[in-house]
Amino acid sequence: MTSNQLISLPVILDEQQLALQMELEMQKKEKERLEELQRTQEQLEKEMRTSVESMPKSEDTFYSEEGFLDTSKTLAEISDRYGAPNLTRVEELDESMFSDVALNIDQDLQDQ
Repeated sequence: MTSNQLISLPVILDEQQLALQMELEMQKKEKERLEELQRTQEQLEKEMRTSVESMPKSEDTFYSEEGFLDTSKTLAEISDRYGAPNLTRVEELDESMFSDVALNIDQDLQDQ
């Protein structure tokens, strides 16, 4: 080995050590950044759960899984009951008509 080679060997080792230290420092900063992002995400999820849980729910109001008012479905679509009609609106019936029919049936029964 020549003297020039011996002098350059420590310089190369110092450069490699410096590069490794820089790489290690970059990895450490990236890890800290990811941990901070994870903490922020967990905090947001906790706040969202708290706000959804604190929303008042009544039997007359239907909420979707996201917690927002769901007005796109009818009662029949929401219900899991067998035979629920697929109605898009409520139809009101004249009750006086039913009482007249019932009276006619009673008269027919009496006539027999």
